[in-house]
Amino acid sequence: MPSHQNPRLSSALTRWLAAALAATSLICVSGPAYARVAPKPAPAREDPAKGMTMKDAAIIAMATPNAPETDLSLAAQTLRVGLKEIKGMRAQSPQLWAMFEQALGAALVRLSVSKSGTAELEEAVSAYRAALEYWTRKRNPERWAEVQADLGAAFGKLGERKDGVAAFRDSVLAYVEALKEITREKNPVEYGRVTNNAANSLLAFADRTRETAPLKWAQTQFNLGDAYFVFGKRTVDPAKLQQSLAAFNEALKEFSHEREPMMWAAVQNGMGLVYREMGDKAIDHREAVTRLADAVADFRRALEVFTPEAAPHDHETVAKNLAQAEGQLALRRKMAGM
Repeated sequence: MPSHQNPRLSSALTRWLAAALAATSLICVSGPAYARVAPKPAPAREDPAKGMTMKDAAIIAMATPNAPETDLSLAAQTLRVGLKEIKGMRAQSPQLWAMFEQALGAALVRLSVSKSGTAELEEAVSAYRAALEYWTRKRNPERWAEVQADLGAAFGKLGERKDGVAAFRDSVLAYVEALKEITREKNPVEYGRVTNNAANSLLAFADRTRETAPLKWAQTQFNLGDAYFVFGKRTVDPAKLQQSLAAFNEALKEFSHEREPMMWAAVQNGMGLVYREMGDKAIDHREAVTRLADAVADFRRALEVFTPEAAPHDHETVAKNLAQAEGQLALRRKMAGM
């Protein structure tokens, strides 16, 4: 295994997450998908209750961030009724129909903030899925990715309101689809927003799967630790290194020496890499000595399992990590006068 990271990134989702985290932070989760559209003033109406066109409703749903609940509710109802009325015209105007389905989804997600239960969110999921029947990746990759991100957000909110293992899983899968077109090169801001939201859904998914699939949960924690380490090293961010250690410690709750010795050793190596990086970047020599001593101890523990016979490749890699940490430790002790 390369010395800069840990082995055994298991699933497609967690492999993707490791790469995504190396490019963006998990600290903040940006607002809902409708915020992407430049704000426009709500259409002027003397009395909203007297009627609203579907165009007005779509503008309120997708381009009016501070619309009151009454307007959002009326917009949703207008779009519901309108979609039923133009159902027969779907074959003639599929693009218009898909746009209104997406707008309905946006209105319902926003409306759900002030509601209890899951009715609005479940209806929003259906609306977004309907929109994707027309907005395919081949037909319009940018709009397809946008609706996939909207769907991911709706599933994420749905997961927060009920036993959300399946909803959080579907949220992550939708975000992963969106990221096939929303790339860092094409749109770095949107890429960061979607990646942040996807990572939070994955964290929530992992948290809810511990009871039913503890080893998969631990694997996700392990992969998060590795991803935080890579990100913290590249950005010289001590906070991310601390988050890496926290994730590795979570993984050890299921990856015990007795139950999963190979993964236990992989976590020890991962923690050693983090401590070695902390020691290398420490300005105070005594602090560096403490961190590097921790790294040496972790690497030695890993080698208790990664023997030349049991895991020759891992043994070679961790032995190199240990030798480097021991060299750094000796130098810092000398500089600290110890």
